Amino acid sequence: MNRVAPLGRGCLAGSSWNFLGTLGRQNFSGCGTSASSYRSVCSSLSDQSVKSLRKSLLDGALKHVAEHGWSDAALIAASRDLRLSPAIIGILPRGEGELVEHFIELCNTKCAKDLEDRQPELLTLKLNEGVAKALRIRLEMLRPVIDTWPQALAVAARPSNAPHSVKLLFSLVDDIWAVFGDRSTDVTWYSKRAVLAGVYASISLYMITDYSPEFRDTWEALQRRVDEGLTLDTTVERIVHSSTLATGTSTTQ
Repeated sequence: MNRVAPLGRGCLAGSSWNFLGTLGRQNFSGCGTSASSYRSVCSSLSDQSVKSLRKSLLDGALKHVAEHGWSDAALIAASRDLRLSPAIIGILPRGEGELVEHFIELCNTKCAKDLEDRQPELLTLKLNEGVAKALRIRLEMLRPVIDTWPQALAVAARPSNAPHSVKLLFSLVDDIWAVFGDRSTDVTWYSKRAVLAGVYASISLYMITDYSPEFRDTWEALQRRVDEGLTLDTTVERIVHSSTLATGTSTTQ
């Protein structure tokens, strides 16, 4: 189905949001309903119970992103679903930043599992095609939230959230290179990851503005960027190897 450009960025609704529910949902019943603040709610809970509450709150908030966006309002709606005081969102010091990161973590985890399951298929492809396919697997997970994703990116780019976002991005590219058996230990370890991180970041931005059928233009742009990036990385690798031979040192690939 073709994507229709709205007059202003809106929110997706309907069955596509069911995807969010499948990423991870856990009911929590360890707190009472009469707390006036998150401190009084959690004062008698174990660390594990607090983690469970945090996860339940974040999982629940994902169901409200379509209506409230990546905001405290989504977290408050989730707290009401759990029959807790809205003050419980204080358990998340960075609020909506942690909500965005929770979604990214869930997607990255699912992507890693999908990549592992599909590794035999990916390894039959040329490297540039396999890498592009791996990145597409992850990018496809943005479909349900694509119309609210600009807000999510703005939240993730805040100074208090950016280090966490970068860490999650490089965790993703580590998982992708692991599928293709990368064991580089020289400077190309960094260049390979920088290339994929750059491609993913740029194509996720491209995807936001793509209204072609089934994101056709996005996938074409993805393949082009991967081709360009891997060509650059190959050039870097040749330079490193030439320098290694000239100096008489060795590296493990």
